[in-house]
Amino acid sequence: MRRLFYAGLIVVWPFACAGAQTSCPTARTTTARAADVDDRLEIALEDGGHLRLYGVEAPAPPAGADAAVKLRAWLTDRDLDIDYIGATQDRWGRNLARVFATLPDDDERAPVSLADHLIATGAARALVEPGPAACLAPLFTLEEEARLGHRGLWADPANAPLPSSQREAFAGHAGQKVIVEGRVTSVGETASRLYLNFGPMRTVDFSATIPRATLKQMTASGLDPRTLTGAFARIRGQLDLRFGPQIEIIYPSALEIPASAVNSPYNRPRARQ
Repeated sequence: MRRLFYAGLIVVWPFACAGAQTSCPTARTTTARAADVDDRLEIALEDGGHLRLYGVEAPAPPAGADAAVKLRAWLTDRDLDIDYIGATQDRWGRNLARVFATLPDDDERAPVSLADHLIATGAARALVEPGPAACLAPLFTLEEEARLGHRGLWADPANAPLPSSQREAFAGHAGQKVIVEGRVTSVGETASRLYLNFGPMRTVDFSATIPRATLKQMTASGLDPRTLTGAFARIRGQLDLRFGPQIEIIYPSALEIPASAVNSPYNRPRARQ
């Protein structure tokens, strides 16, 4: 059995419920030898293949370059176990995959997940991807543990999630990939999309928009976002400030109900005024 870094961690994940798809797709499994790692944490293989790690986003320079140096030292000339997510390459000639390797000082033990290791140590972020949200839930759990432990990139306060209740926190982040967290104060709906509002003023306070196609995927997986009023939620994506701070949720995994929210003051009933 491959050793997974997220063993024992629990995330309150709305999609990993009864009837939801919990297995992650694999097109084929093989073994290959690593030749190099670039600053995007993508892996070149000796056979000419090129891998992008599923669910992994490299941090911006110089942190990305530092992580690449360490990963390159670990993997170069090492055999990898590869689970390919799809059968085809993307436009840049990369294959999306989950990759496993033995640790440098632990060659006799089972291979570990590179994605788990990078995210658990704070060397990379968890990346929203298409597909079942449950596939990425363990990576989001690892990222939260790393963030709470101030490991790696999370030691820098500038990388912390933006609090939805602080309007000034969004300044300077237009067009950037961010994490926003806070309480959903209301839910709105039109013919084309659903709105998760995190404050009373639609063009001033943060909101997340869910197109109908994404909403259909969410409800099929066991979550109806219409029921989230009052819930603590975490949203990932590109911040748009043109009509007030907002993120469009393209993939269901961009909406997370974090484990830490169970005991969060955000989720406790408010005292009567």
